[in-house]
Amino acid sequence: MEDDPFHIIIVGYGEIARLAHLPVLQSRSDSLVIGLVDTTFSEEELVSTNSVSGQTITPSPTILKFAAVNDAFEYFGSNIDAVSICTPQTATLSVARDVLKIATSSNESKLLGILLEKPPGEDVDDLKQTIQYGRSHGISMFTACHTTVCPARKVVDSWLFSDAAAGADCTNKSKAKNTICRRRLDSIHIIWKENVRKWHPGQVWISKECGGGVTDMLFNPISLIVSLFGLSFSSLPTTDLDENISGESIDQNRTIRLIKADLVRPCNWEAPISGCTELLMTVPLNDSTKGMLEMEVRILADFAFDYEPSSDYCNSEEIWNIEFVESVPKSDGSNHPSLTLKDGGAQAYIGSQKVTTEPTAEYPLRPEYEALYDQFLDLLQSHRSKSVDEAPSVVDCTTLAILKEIIRLGKYTVGPRFDF
Repeated sequence: MEDDPFHIIIVGYGEIARLAHLPVLQSRSDSLVIGLVDTTFSEEELVSTNSVSGQTITPSPTILKFAAVNDAFEYFGSNIDAVSICTPQTATLSVARDVLKIATSSNESKLLGILLEKPPGEDVDDLKQTIQYGRSHGISMFTACHTTVCPARKVVDSWLFSDAAAGADCTNKSKAKNTICRRRLDSIHIIWKENVRKWHPGQVWISKECGGGVTDMLFNPISLIVSLFGLSFSSLPTTDLDENISGESIDQNRTIRLIKADLVRPCNWEAPISGCTELLMTVPLNDSTKGMLEMEVRILADFAFDYEPSSDYCNSEEIWNIEFVESVPKSDGSNHPSLTLKDGGAQAYIGSQKVTTEPTAEYPLRPEYEALYDQFLDLLQSHRSKSVDEAPSVVDCTTLAILKEIIRLGKYTVGPRFDF
C-alpha cells in the first residue's frame, strides 16, 4: 500500500547510525526501522534465523538485531523496502553488493532503494558499477552527505544563482546543471577543522590508508560545492578528457580538478590527519554586462582532524566554514561582502550580517539528516508508485574522485604520533 511506512534496515550501527539515522527514522510516520545489522552485536542480542522467513511486520519498541545482511533478509523476506548502509567506507560497497545480489536473485524481493552514507566506498569505479547495477535492476541508489542539505542551503542558492534557480532541488545534479552563477567569484575558502577523537571515538580504521583519514571529514564541504554547481571531476585539463573518473560524460563548463595538496600524516597513521589543498572549478557565469562566460574559481581548503580550540584563533570546538569571495569590486571601488557559511552550513552571513534566523541545533547534524531522509523517502515513494526500467537515483561520484586524487597526488609530511 502506498500509505504504508517503508520498512528499513540499517547496516552498521556505529556513531552516525545511533545519533542520526535511527532517531530520524524513528521520528517519522512514513518509515519503520525493522532491523539493525552489525558484526559487534553479542550472541544474546541476535535474532534466531531458524524462524520461518518473511515475518509479518508489526511496530515494536524492540528493533531486531542481526550479525549479517543475509540473516536479516532471510528473516524478513520480501518485507524489506530499503537499506541504509552506515558502515565504514571500507565495507560500504561490499555490503551494497550483498544486498543487491540477494534482492535481484529473488522474484519476491520488493527492495526499492539503498542509501549509502558518506564516503560511499573506497574505489570510484567500483562505486559507479555498483550504482549502475542497482539502477538497472530497478533499485534506487542514494549517496548521502548531510552538508548538501544544510539549513543555509537556500540562502546560498539564492545568493549565487539567478532568481529562478533559488530553492532548486539541491541534490539533483541535472537541476544543478541548469543553474547559472550570477556572481563573479574570485575564490572559495574552506576551513574545516574538528577533533577525530570526538567525532570518531576509538575508530582506528579511519587512520588506515583505506580509511582516508581527514578526507572522511573533507567530504562534507567538497560535496556541498559539487552539489551547488553540478560539478564533474577531471583528473586532467578538460581539453584532454572526454569522460570523468565516475564514468559520466563531462560537462566541459562544470568541472573541478586538483591543483595541489600538502598533507600531514602522523608517524603512526597510514592516512593524512590534516592538510591544505587548492582545487580549480570551472563553471558558467551569467555576467550582467558581458552575457554568458566561463568562470574559473580557486577553491582553497585548510582542514584538520587533530584540531584543538585556542583563544588566539578560535574557541569553538569545531570550525566548519565556507566563504564565497567575489572578484568584482563595487562601483565605488570597495569590495562586495562575502557570503560565509558557518557551523557546517547551519548559519549564513553576508559580510558581518547574519541572514539565517534559526539557531544552530544542539546536535547540528539532526536537521540535515531529516532533510536527507525527506529526499530519500520521496525517492522511494515515487519509485513505489510507478514501475520503472531504470530506478530514479541521486548519486555523487565526483566528491569521492576528488578526495582519492588528493590522497594519491598529495605531498606528504610525516608528523608526530597521534593516538585515539
